[in-house]
Amino acid sequence: MRMRKLIFMLCLICSFSLFAAPKNSNTIFEKQFDRETVGFYLTDGSGINAAVFSDSMNVQVHVLVYDESEAEQLKKMAFECRVLVNSANSRKEYEDKKIYESIVKKFQAFGKLEEEFYDFFEDFGFVKVNCFASAKGKDEFELLKGGNLFARGEPISSGDKLNISIFTIQSRNKPPADNATYKWIEENFGVTFTWDILKGDKDRKIASLIRSDNRPDLVEVDSTKFQDAGCLRDLKPLIEEYAPNLRKHYESAWKQMIDCDSEKDADGKIIREHIYSLPNYGVYDGIPFESNYNGNAFWIQKRVLKEFGYPVIRTVDEYFDLLEKYSRKYPFVETGATIPFSIITYDWEAFDLWNPPNFLAGYPNDGNGYVTKEGNRYVYNDLFTDECSKRWFKLANGYYKRGLIDPASFTDNSDQYYDKINKGRVLGMFIQGWQFLLAMADPIYIADEDDERTYVPLALTFDENIKPHYRDVSLPNLQRGYGITVNCPEDKAIKIIQFMDKMLEEENQRILYWGFEGVDWQKDDQGRPYRTEEQRQNHSDYNYLEHNCAVLWREEAPKLEGMMPSGYTRVMDELPWEKIKNASKLDKEIFDAYGVSSYLELMDPNPQPNDFWYPMWRFHPSYEGDWAETMAYDALDEYEDIQKKYLPMCIMAASDEEFERIWDEYCEELSPYTAIFCRYMQEQLDRLVETLGPDE
Repeated sequence: MRMRKLIFMLCLICSFSLFAAPKNSNTIFEKQFDRETVGFYLTDGSGINAAVFSDSMNVQVHVLVYDESEAEQLKKMAFECRVLVNSANSRKEYEDKKIYESIVKKFQAFGKLEEEFYDFFEDFGFVKVNCFASAKGKDEFELLKGGNLFARGEPISSGDKLNISIFTIQSRNKPPADNATYKWIEENFGVTFTWDILKGDKDRKIASLIRSDNRPDLVEVDSTKFQDAGCLRDLKPLIEEYAPNLRKHYESAWKQMIDCDSEKDADGKIIREHIYSLPNYGVYDGIPFESNYNGNAFWIQKRVLKEFGYPVIRTVDEYFDLLEKYSRKYPFVETGATIPFSIITYDWEAFDLWNPPNFLAGYPNDGNGYVTKEGNRYVYNDLFTDECSKRWFKLANGYYKRGLIDPASFTDNSDQYYDKINKGRVLGMFIQGWQFLLAMADPIYIADEDDERTYVPLALTFDENIKPHYRDVSLPNLQRGYGITVNCPEDKAIKIIQFMDKMLEEENQRILYWGFEGVDWQKDDQGRPYRTEEQRQNHSDYNYLEHNCAVLWREEAPKLEGMMPSGYTRVMDELPWEKIKNASKLDKEIFDAYGVSSYLELMDPNPQPNDFWYPMWRFHPSYEGDWAETMAYDALDEYEDIQKKYLPMCIMAASDEEFERIWDEYCEELSPYTAIFCRYMQEQLDRLVETLGPDE
């Protein structure tokens, strides 16, 4: 079958070559080129490859194979068909700059002919993967430097379209086979994906992958576990040698990425530089430009605010009073009983159970603690047993006894939790906005007939005299994003890095995030990109996104943020003229009522600069670290078990006396682990003070 296809393609190519050649040409099939030549290289994915050459006057077609025995047979047939056949080892990179520049000019003139040839080959399942050139007088072709997708590594060859296997913790479905963007990626870059999407417990799955000898090429990194276990490749040399776009993109975060991932001596000084993961968010190439808020907040349904005339809510007591007032007035909604407030406590998202007091007390998102300055010393304080935590859980106990907190919060899994939100039953919750994006069809900002059941973020504190600090200045999401495993061969790792590098070009970013021109957007009379109302609705529809956008890939992959080189934003919704049109009638009503232009502005119009230590959660300890870090990891592990046991009991306590008893037991059990964890975190803070701290 394979040989029949080869013969068939030879005949087709031969006939097409004769058709395409100028009639007065006598040198079209000569073995030696009389002029510099340019062309493109195609593969059908099974080892049959074709090359089309032009010197702006003539056209030549080569068929390439990677099996020498077949090459010999094809050469005999080629003599009859008058088609040149070369084996793979005749390729080499083209280095001569003067000839290269000359060829580039000819290649630009070759554009229309190239398109015609490519369209022809595409009909037979071929994909263009390289451009190449030959100098005068040579009988082999050479790779055109800078003209191929995989510019400095080995090009895709022998039909080996690049399949990238990926483990992700995103709660999404696998893309359907007809997904438009994934098909575009495959057709234009020869890249396909095999997805391993997290089901069940995340830590167990990661532990299983760490023990396994059969890891995927990429893993989504959200801690140092893979890195500490030696499962990840060092990406620093690959980026520096093969990925100029990635290197430029990460310039502002480069030192921080190295500081996080490098080997250090006992004093914390770097002894060997490494980078093991590529931050997925927070690295801005241009001016930061955003309006949506996806961080920590106390969220409230829009219809609750509308019902009571958009009151100003600053404290947590005011918030729960409003939830109670609405739920008493409307005890049932269309889909079931009204739930005033719900907490997710399942698996890795349980941090939403113990994070609220940090923000209610006016501290930023430092994870499991906060930093204070005592005299001239910066001090790390744990969040778990301090007075602000007790104050919150005491308040939560009171809210629970008033029937305002869903008892099922402490037994529901994530599917059950998010299902209640999707059905519009939950009036409020404390959660991070990005958790919605991972778990469901973005109920925060979606604008449809059920818009009143979506949510607004509020920056609440214990008292009005506390300044809220929910919103921070965007920072690199360090030790998050994709890492390449050591199981991925180096040549494949290079191609993956080069693919990521290619996808950072603005034209490709537009397709990934805007969609296809003429389908997802178009230009107005002024040449500005815009969407119709139907297109805006499509990009708020989970099913449409699932079938048409590469959401699984783009969420964790490196991405341009802020203003792109063209002056446009990566996210089309952030374009000023789109931002106005994209807001629903109710959103505009809310913005007018509170005197803001976005939910980001509602949270904090002018966030204060990040402190030099921020965020401390990046020093989450690993079990693969030194003795002190391993002890801190074990302590934190014990923390979570104790928190999951006692904190729901505190919230559900039947009396004040019972609450105090449970709280005292909780603090007593945590005490030895608190000392270990805080000692480790203080060491990290001291090192930051020494290296990055302000001059006193």
